[in-house]
Amino acid sequence: NLINSREAIHQILSSKSQDKVTPKSADENFLSEVVEIIKNNITNSEFSIKLISDKTGLSRSNLFRKLKGLTNMSPVDLVIKIKLNHASELLKAHKFHRISEVAYESGFNNPKYFSTLFKKHFGKTPKEYSEEN
Repeated sequence: NLINSREAIHQILSSKSQDKVTPKSADENFLSEVVEIIKNNITNSEFSIKLISDKTGLSRSNLFRKLKGLTNMSPVDLVIKIKLNHASELLKAHKFHRISEVAYESGFNNPKYFSTLFKKHFGKTPKEYSEEN
């Protein structure tokens, strides 16, 4: 059951369309709720882990423990992963001409920091990624 639960969570995180996967367990519902909170607030400059903990009703430490147990990622890492995946979709769509616009649209306040994280996550700079796709 634990393996099946982890596979379902992985599908939720990696799928492009969350509507196709219907959550079944309380953990999957929780994770879907957290991902939805992050996606809804992706461009919010006031967004923080405290907002997630407030909306889920968990303390920061319990939120950290629960997300670490479900995804093997801290809340900050999960937020960054979701933001970077959003940025990759924007780069594929070629909606923006500048990398800084993609960074701001993805919820990053510093384009240089965004580029560093993007290269670390995808192995390419945002510009190289955009040109390949």
